[in-house]
Amino acid sequence: MRWHRVASVLCLTMAMGLAVTMSLSAADKKSKSRKPAKSSKAERIFSGPQVGEILPKFSVKRMFGKDPDETFDPIAQAGGKPVVLVFVHKVTRPGIVAIRTLSKFLGQKKSSISGAVVFLTEDPTATVNWMRRARRSLPSDVPLGISGDGIEGPGAYGLNRKVELTILVGNKGKVTDNFSLVQPSTQVDVPGVLKAVVAHVGGKVPTLASLGVTPRRSRGGLPPAIGTKVRQLIGKTAKPADVEKTARELEAIFAKRPAVAKQVGQIGRRIITSGRLDTYGTPLARVYLKKWADKYTPAKLKSKPKPKRKPKTDR
Repeated sequence: MRWHRVASVLCLTMAMGLAVTMSLSAADKKSKSRKPAKSSKAERIFSGPQVGEILPKFSVKRMFGKDPDETFDPIAQAGGKPVVLVFVHKVTRPGIVAIRTLSKFLGQKKSSISGAVVFLTEDPTATVNWMRRARRSLPSDVPLGISGDGIEGPGAYGLNRKVELTILVGNKGKVTDNFSLVQPSTQVDVPGVLKAVVAHVGGKVPTLASLGVTPRRSRGGLPPAIGTKVRQLIGKTAKPADVEKTARELEAIFAKRPAVAKQVGQIGRRIITSGRLDTYGTPLARVYLKKWADKYTPAKLKSKPKPKRKPKTDR
């Protein structure tokens, strides 16, 4: 009897252990098969001090000065005036055009605001040589400098090398506006920076045309104003509220101009067909691109090939 009781307890214990093991195994498989949910919100990109934070002093090598070894501190140079700092992480043609446009306005308002453009580089010598060759294409309205702190820039600024331009607008030693631009566009991004500058110097926000930017039709053949709105919609750093606002403005235009609606739909359809939709803008912007493509340029259904008739054979 005693042996039977021990055997019964052992059997019960083994059965319970097996059940627990199977349960844990099933739960583990279930958790592995469950995929993490994708966030529908676009991640905000940060670079440099944020609004309200201090603008630390730093020193850079001045380009095109009287003394080839001259350095200057853009913050000290401002002398208490509002200041605009442009950090160039990567040199591209659109970025240089945006910088030149902004710098021209800063030059016009130099009695009220100070500015500086700072190039970040891993190879200062190569950058100096390039800047000398490209001098005519670079802005001449504000001081240009090269950071001696490498591609990361001044350590106290916490800059993000993954963006193309970091533009900081400040006053009284603190940041008032921060623009971290991954793919800078003069038509899309510069007006916002100009507005931030005007908040300090007063007056009206200048038009891009008054700063020498000539409107041109986009590659998709869209009118300049429509092309600008589409670029605003698909901006990588566009906020959901801004995407919604721009989308509503475009849809109001579509209602009055069917030809424009069809053009935008065709652009969306080409993007979808190419398989590159995920590379455009934020998730919300992609929802609108697909919506307009489906509405104004529906995908053509592929017709099924007719079955081939078998040749008749003489019997």
